Amino acid sequence: VWVSYSSSGRVIRTDSANSLGYVWFVPYRFFAQGNYTASFRLSTANETCSLVVDVAADEGDTILARRTVNGTDFDNLNEWQEFDVPFRLEVPSKLEFRGFCQTNDTIAQLDYIRVQQTGPP
Repeated sequence: VWVSYSSSGRVIRTDSANSLGYVWFVPYRFFAQGNYTASFRLSTANETCSLVVDVAADEGDTILARRTVNGTDFDNLNEWQEFDVPFRLEVPSKLEFRGFCQTNDTIAQLDYIRVQQTGPP
């Protein structure tokens, strides 16, 4: 959806009537070996929100790193906040970055995912 108060102008948002399950899984890109941090810029309208963000390889079969973000982890509801997920690649890999909502009747939004290499392997 288009959201003017986001950095990107467009966001991925859960459907509050049917929010349980995968919300996104993107972008299937190759990364060189090394240490990285994936920063997920998220917002939620619900303190009861429970969202798992992860970094996966092998078309989702291998989870390299995972973090659960709850509504109570946000400084303020309905405001953007970044959540970091550090991970390491031993070999060049094709990755995807996913979000899975563990709660229903939830509004959660993804503005962007920024991946930065933090060090060599």
